[in-house]
Amino acid sequence: MRKKVLIAEDDYAISLAIKTIVSSSCDCELTIVKDGEAAWQAAQTHMPDLIISDWNMPLMTGEELLKNIRSDEQLGDTPFLMLSARSDKDSVLDAIDAGVTDYMHKPFDRKTLIMKVTGLLGVQAQDPMVELFDLPEDENLQES
Repeated sequence: MRKKVLIAEDDYAISLAIKTIVSSSCDCELTIVKDGEAAWQAAQTHMPDLIISDWNMPLMTGEELLKNIRSDEQLGDTPFLMLSARSDKDSVLDAIDAGVTDYMHKPFDRKTLIMKVTGLLGVQAQDPMVELFDLPEDENLQES
C-alpha cells in the first residue's frame, strides 16, 4: 500500500520543491495544501503516514497544527516534520515541546529531506538516476 504524505506549505515555490523531491524519492500519495486549517482538514480526511509542515502559515500555524495532530486520537502518532526558517533555539524547543518528530531549517538540503522523509515513512529511497540510467548499485563508488 502506498504511503500518504501531507505537505502544508503556503509558499508555492517551496511546496513545489518539496513535492518534486518527495515524489522522485519514494512512491507515495501526496496531498498539498497552502494553510494550516486546510492541513488540519486534510489530515482528518486522508489520515497521512507523514505530515510535512511549514511553521508560518495563514489561518493556523504549523505549531498549532502539530498540537491538534498530537491531541487527536487517530492522528496522534503520525510522524510530523516541521520545516521552518526559524533557527532560534526557542522555536526548536517549542516544536519539541509540542511533539514534533523532526525539524528542518529552510533553506533545506535535498538529500537531507529525502533521508528524513524516507526514514520517517520507513521506506527505501528511490534514486531516480539509477532508474533513469539502469545503473547497478556499487558500494565501491562514492559520491564526491
